[in-house]
Amino acid sequence: MLRKTGAEGALILSGDRHPAELSRLDGDAVNGIGFPLYDLTSSSLNRGGGGSPNETICHRIGRNIRHNNFAKITIDWAADDPVISLQVLDDTGMSAFRYDIRLSDLRYPRK
Repeated sequence: MLRKTGAEGALILSGDRHPAELSRLDGDAVNGIGFPLYDLTSSSLNRGGGGSPNETICHRIGRNIRHNNFAKITIDWAADDPVISLQVLDDTGMSAFRYDIRLSDLRYPRK
């Protein structure tokens, strides 16, 4: 679908896996779509857990979050190269992790 629509970049948001995590896959590994593909996964707010704390996923950035969580995404459009902040928070609103991606990071070649 990404190739068919002519997308120049994408950020995938997913859930229902129970742990939260951020993964990055090189675009050449995804049927040559031509840009890196990020996937932010969060659990439902009341169903954290699942997976294993030692689970190895070669494309994961950082660690997985196994307690109840939700995702928060903010975009700073005022920046010269807009910044997309991906955050996973626990059920009390405390940040479990944050990862910033520049809009140019979603495209090849990187600027």
